[in-house]
Order: sequence, then C-alpha cells, then structure tokens
Amino acid sequence: MTTPSGCQGFAYKEDGTRSVLIGVDGTEPSFRAVDHALDEARRMGATAVGVFVRPIVYSCWAASHASVVLRDASEACRAEAAAYFGERALACGVTHAFFERLGDPAHEIAEVADGLRADLVVLGRPAGLSRHIPGSVCARLVRTARWPVLTVP
Repeated sequence: MTTPSGCQGFAYKEDGTRSVLIGVDGTEPSFRAVDHALDEARRMGATAVGVFVRPIVYSCWAASHASVVLRDASEACRAEAAAYFGERALACGVTHAFFERLGDPAHEIAEVADGLRADLVVLGRPAGLSRHIPGSVCARLVRTARWPVLTVP
C-alpha cells in the first residue's frame, strides 16, 4: 500500500481484490444502500459483499413463543434481503457474495470489513428516531473509521 504525497494518513489499497461491503437488514433504506453500493462496485470493478446480521436476543423470554416469532421474522428479513441483493447484483453484472452473521450488527459488519480489507462500507441511514441515537450501527461504524463509510438516505 502506498500513500500519495498530500494524502497523509490515508493509504490507497493497490493489491488484492477491491470490495464494497453493504450492510443489509431488509429495510427500505438498506435496499437503497444496496442499489447505490452496487453501482459503486460496478464502477470500481469491485466485488459487492452483502452482510445480514441477525442480532442475538438476550432476555428471559428468549425461549418463549415470542422468540420463535422473532426468529421467523428475522429469517423472512434475511431471505428478502438476500434475494434483493442477489437479483440486483446479477442485473448490474457485479461479482457478489452474501454473508449472514449472528451478533452485534456494528461489530459483525466491522469484522467482515476488516477481514475483506473493504474499500468502502455502505449502509442505509436509520429511519425514524433511531437515526438520532448515538449508538446506532451507522454512528458506531463511522466512529470506528478504519474504512470509508457511506450512509445512503
């Protein structure tokens, strides 16, 4: 990796496969992020990598009927997200991969981005009041600042 003069502290990735990581959660903002990120990946000649993170539910009712409903809803979101991502990537002619992880979304997306040495991380902007919460996935990944993070409205 080299650092061009005038770009102190930012190294351009010259070796290996270029990749654009997209956090996909089945929401409308994440689908807009997929569309934008696939266009970026196409222009860069990069591989598009979709990541769906299934959060772990920690509670005393996790073994109850409610957890079955949550698991089914999460599976439906994952299936919809994977299908949308795959169809759009094929339509754009972009090489792609889709991963499902279990855990904290910000942590898991950061781990995948680090493992891929991602050139760009793209996320949909949180909707509603959650966009004002300092601990949102977008805010946490921006503070991590190991790769450029693009938030799509």
